[in-house]
This record gives sequence, C-alpha cells and structure tokens, in this order.
Amino acid sequence: MFFNPPTTESKRPSLPVETPVSSWNVIVYRKTEPIHSFHSYDISQTQYLQQGYASFYIQLQQSADPSSTNSSVLYLRYLAQSQRNSVDTSILPFTISLLDDLKLSPETSPSLSAMGTQASRFYNVEQQSVRSNEQSEYPTAFLFRAKAFLGILVLNNVTNSTNAAAIIRAYMIFVTEETPIGRLFDANIIRILQIAAVPLRDCQEDETYVSGIKKLFQGGCFYYSKYSKPESNYNKHYFDKPYDITLCAQRMEQGHDSDIRFFWNRGLSLPLLKYNIDIRYWIPKVMCGGIENFRSQNDDIDLWLISRLSCERAGTRFNVRGVNDDGAVANFVETEQIVLIPQQHSYSSFIIVRGSIPIFWHQPRFQVATHRINISRSEALSYKAFFEHFKHLYRQYGRLLVINLVERRDHEKRIGNEYKSLFDLLVKTSRQTQNSQQSSMNHLNEQDFIWFDYHEQSRTIKNFSAEQFVQKLFIENVQYPIKERLHQQGFFTWMNGSKYSTQKGVFRMNCIDCLDRTNNVQLAIGSNVLSMQLQALRKQCNSYYILDGLRGIWVKNGDHISRIYTGTGALGQKSKAKDIQRSVGRAIQNSLRDDDKQQSVQTLIYSYSKDSYLHERAVAALFTPYVISDGFILNELFKIRRNYTRKEKFRISIGTWNINGDKNPALGHQYPSILDAWLFHGPDNMSTNLRKPNAIPTNGYVASDYEKSSPDIVAIGFQEICDLTASNIVSKSSSNANRWVKNVEDYFKKTYQDTEYILLGMDQLVGVCLAIFIRRDLAPYVKNVGIDTVKTGMGGTLGNKGCVSIYFRALLTI
Repeated sequence: MFFNPPTTESKRPSLPVETPVSSWNVIVYRKTEPIHSFHSYDISQTQYLQQGYASFYIQLQQSADPSSTNSSVLYLRYLAQSQRNSVDTSILPFTISLLDDLKLSPETSPSLSAMGTQASRFYNVEQQSVRSNEQSEYPTAFLFRAKAFLGILVLNNVTNSTNAAAIIRAYMIFVTEETPIGRLFDANIIRILQIAAVPLRDCQEDETYVSGIKKLFQGGCFYYSKYSKPESNYNKHYFDKPYDITLCAQRMEQGHDSDIRFFWNRGLSLPLLKYNIDIRYWIPKVMCGGIENFRSQNDDIDLWLISRLSCERAGTRFNVRGVNDDGAVANFVETEQIVLIPQQHSYSSFIIVRGSIPIFWHQPRFQVATHRINISRSEALSYKAFFEHFKHLYRQYGRLLVINLVERRDHEKRIGNEYKSLFDLLVKTSRQTQNSQQSSMNHLNEQDFIWFDYHEQSRTIKNFSAEQFVQKLFIENVQYPIKERLHQQGFFTWMNGSKYSTQKGVFRMNCIDCLDRTNNVQLAIGSNVLSMQLQALRKQCNSYYILDGLRGIWVKNGDHISRIYTGTGALGQKSKAKDIQRSVGRAIQNSLRDDDKQQSVQTLIYSYSKDSYLHERAVAALFTPYVISDGFILNELFKIRRNYTRKEKFRISIGTWNINGDKNPALGHQYPSILDAWLFHGPDNMSTNLRKPNAIPTNGYVASDYEKSSPDIVAIGFQEICDLTASNIVSKSSSNANRWVKNVEDYFKKTYQDTEYILLGMDQLVGVCLAIFIRRDLAPYVKNVGIDTVKTGMGGTLGNKGCVSIYFRALLTI
C-alpha cells in the first residue's frame, strides 16, 4: 500500500524537525500610511479610501525565547487598486516581502495618538506602541498576538469578462482561539476554535464577506499541528521531518510531500508562494475532519483516530453528491487508527476510507416520506469518472475491497445496481487492458465488491448493538471475506527503530450519506484491527478497557464527520429520541443553512480564483488540483491557449414534437421514419452525397462546407407528453416520457449501429420532456452535465408552466 514517492531531485532544502513554524509566537503589527495615486482611472481616488489603507508586519517569534527581538518578519503592503479588465484580476493588490533585519517588540505603553481613529476603527483588540529600528513619520502599532497564521484569503467579485472594475478584497487569517487535543509523535495536535480575518484595506463592508468563513472555523472541525520536543526519557524523533497532519504515519515514514487532498488552507498559501515565500516556515497545514484520542496511562497506550476530509469535492449533504468529472467523490474521508506506545517508541497505523458512490447522482433537498434518488448520467457517460476515481484510489492505497451498504430495495436498489454494474465493467476493462498506467488494477476481480444490505440485515437480529450485529452477521460471516482481507491488507507497524509491517490495501466503504451505517461498520472493523495491532506491538494490557476507549472515540469521530456534512451529529449511536432530534435538525440545516455553508467551503478552498471569470474557464479546462493554483499561471495559460487547442465542428440536430398527450398509438409506429427525415437525413439543401436517397422532404439549413452525414448531438423535445390534469401537475407521471425516450434509444441502437448514440440525459416538467443523445465516441469528452427544471406556474410552485434545460461541455478546454 501507499507506493513510495517518485525519486526526483528536490528543489527545496529538507526541513529540520524543529522549524520556526512549529513553535511560533505570531505577533501582528500595523502601520498606517497614505497611498498616493496619480492615475485618473484609479478607483481608490476618494479621500475615504486614501486614508484607509495600511501596512502590516507579521512576526514569527520563537516561543522558547519570547524576549528575542531578532526574528523573521513578513511585510504586507496594500497597493492602490486600478480599474482593469477582469481577466487580469490575478494581479494581487498587495505585495509581500520577507524582512530579516527588522527589530520589533511590543511594549505596554498606551496606544499612539498619531494612529488616529481611522486606523483602529475595525479592531477591538488592544493596540500598543512598538519600538522599531525603521525611520518613518508613520508609527507602527502592536495589533494583537495570534496562535498561528493560516494565510491570505483573496476574494474577487468579478463574474464575467466585461470591462468592469475588479474589487479584490484580501484578508489575513489568524488563529486566535484553540484547544490542544494531545501529543502525537513529535507534535501537539491543535483544534481551531476561532479565527480573525484582518482586511488589508480598512473598508467596513469587507467584514461581511468573511462572516461565513469565520462560522466555518467555529465549527471545531479544523486542526493543525506544531512541534513538541521529545520526552526526556527517549530523546529521539519519530520522523526525519516535521509531522505533517495531512499524511498518515506510513506516508510520513516513506517521505511523501503533503497530501493536497487534505491541505485545506492551500488556497490561502498561494499569495505567499507567488512572492517566493517558503510557506513551510510560516503557515501550518490545516486539515478538516475529526481527531480524537484516548490515553491509558496504566498500560502506556495512546489511541488516536484521525479522519481527514478531502477538499477535492467538499460541501454539504444535498449540494454535493456522487462523483465529479475528475473522479473525486463527495464526503471522502481517510480515517487513520493509531495505537501508540510512547515508552517503547513504537506505533501501529491502520487506514480505512469512505466516500460517496462514484457515479453522477443527486437527491431533492426536502423529501417527505421518500428518499428519491436521481441518476443524472448513463453508464457510458459515468464510466470515465468512475474509472478515474478507482485509478486514483489504487495509486494511493493499493488493492481495494469495496463495501456497499445501501439497501436492495426501493430507490437505493437502483443506485446500488448501477454501482455494481460499473464495477463489473471496470473489472472487465482492467483485464483487457495491460498497459503500464493501469497495471495497479490488473488483479481486480468481482470478489472485490461486497453488497451488504445493512438495514435489511439489521432487521433479522434483535437485542444486539450495532457493533455486535455487524460483528456477527458481517465480519464473522464466512460469506464475506472480511477477516481474510484484513490479514492480507495488514497495517503499518514501527517497532525497535525499524519498519515491522506495511499496509497493502484498504476497505472503501459507503452508504448513501457515508455517515451512520458507515460509522457503525467502520467501528466494528476498527475494533477487530485493534487486537491485531496490540498483538503486533507485543503489548499486554486490559483489552476490555482499551476497546471501550476505542469505541468512545469512534462515536465522537462519527459525530465530527456528520456535523461537517449535515450540520448534526451521527445517528444510530445513541438513543432513538436523540436520533429523532438530530433528524429534525438535519432537515432544518439542509433547507435553511447549507447554501451559505457551501459557498463558504468553496471560497476557502479556491480562494481568489473563486467567483471569477478565470476560475470558470479553469474549471472547464483543468483538473481540480490545478484549478487551486496561482491565478497568474492560469491567466498566462489562457493567453496562449491557441498554441495548444484546436476547433472541432459539430452537427447538432434539434427539434420538438407535440404528441397530444400520447393519445394516438399509431404515432409509435410512424415515429422512426419521421425521426430519420426530421433529424438524420437533413434539410433539402444538404449535399446529395450526404443525404440518404428517397429521404422525406425537410425544411432547414446547413452550411455549404458541411461534411458530416450524421449529427453528433441530437436534442428532442416532446410537448404534451401527458395531459395537463391536476394530478399530473402536482405529481408528474413519467411513464409516457420514459417510454418515448426508450423507443428512440432502441431505434438508434437498431438502425445506427455504426454511429452508436447514447442518452446524455433527460428530464420532464409535467407535459414537457427534453432528451439529449450524443455519439458514444464523444462520451469520454463530456463533462459538467447539469439538468434542471424551472416552474413558473402559480409563482413558481406548479409546473404547468416552465421549462426543462440540460447543460454540458463537450471537448471544451477554453
């Protein structure tokens, strides 16, 4: 498991275990200085804005010697922002420089009167004078002390490419309140409780733009680590570099770089990287998820549970489901179970992962007495993203055992069948393909997919806890190879200063939300692994007491993950009354608060590319890890895009048909020939060598240089697919729409075997239905498919009026 990192020549010097960022005191200073502008187009010409800008000094001071006046200082200076085209908004409105010879130290004297009211208007912290070696008529004031500096959040309000003034708002993000979790390896693990967002320009309205970010961090689900000296009785470090909270123990020992999937403040570090600041000395890596520990002092055992939530497809429950075009899934969590024996300097680490079902699907936000699931793409259109997801997993973790916990009935059955069908296709494809890029999946087989109907199995046994039921009917059931695969995959163990064993694969688990059912099964598996870890470490202890402690931290871990995704703790782990209370809370959270939370998550991850025209083009052209990169690089790439792009011509056939409520059965027999004349034969002015002989006369237009004999994309709209009765308006009947679309699909398969057409998507709004078909060879190049309906009847409540729309990108890289 966890293949070794590539052996490339390092461009950066390796960090010692004790780095300044590991044991910081962060002190923030502020200096007011006017900004003079000499350009008529400068939007900062007003007297109010000229008085409001300031410079900031961020000082890292060694905790061991707080009286020291010599320490590194970051100098941030706001620049006058000019009106410019929005494609150039990657130019930051501030500069960052590193000062090594500046001496700053706070004193207890009152605030400087020269600062004035303008400078302190937006800060409630105590300001004090400072002693500085710089010669300036503008005094520098001590602003506040912080626990850590997380980076710079840059917001851009431009949403199109018009020549509009781009207002870029920049904020320094600091940790102001935190709580320690405990000591793990060579680090203290810290939970963030409160942050301060200090705007680089003093404009009162800027405060409103970061309120959601502050609430996000107040949830208590963000963590970082800082260096802790080895205990005196064993003066050795666990690793050769500072502990990285984004990496599991096995990856740390292998020397991997930070895992960007779990590096949540990476976007905040980009402005510093642009100015060649080595962020390893300044910014701690922040992960989102849950960290819990249990310590048995009598047995000298520390248990740790670390759940790292991926930021590649992050968000809230009904806003983010399934997979995206890059293969990243919603609610993907890597959970690491660590058994640490400090006195022996030994430890064991076990990894298990969870993630949403990797197909394109969604659920309506608020449902009463139903859990309808909509699958938005066909198998052919889902396979590329499905393949990318498992390719990434195999490269990251080695062999997988997929455990699917959804029901085998109702709406969950359909998505479960689709999941199994795609996995079988993946197995078949991996056997046929033997190139080196896919060699890691050559041993994949059908037995690597287990469908365990959790709810149905739980009904067959009474008076058992969730853990006991899973243990009896799943783990100990010979029908499922759980114990066998546990021994095959193993876990990572470090003993006596050397590697004892490694983990060679993982369990990939899911239910619908990847929360409650997944929590219970992972708890049971973790309990079984604990005994194996203790045995490998040759540790004798009170196993019942240790196991009970593990159960406790698994329950808390489930609450952390659930709180991020749904806004409440997990279900099925406490009383039924508590479950009902949390279910109601989830419904309220999903309906009223999730959109704001989703926006805050996206803003934190993408930083200053978010909400910009540049960001929209980057999403269309690049994979997610590259979208979260420096805006200047993206902008330069798009400037030279004509050097590496080409244009393709498409034939798109579009038409609508009123079928009068499907009252004439004869239409079903006449439809195929009419479809040929209407969409495939083409209009009369098409070249005779492209048009079929004896084709039905058809009006239309085609360009004189057109060369394709069949369409690439076919869009068919049906009108009056069903009668506009009161029952159909309130609750639509989809039987007619499904039958007509199915007839068209079958006719395509029968008649056009050389040019195979597949259904891209369809949707219905009462009597209106839209279906889009594309050539199969286009399927790998289609992304960002969106299907939606808009009701306009009775103020947007009824669908007797409205529209259906389907959006997608094909072969688009600009």
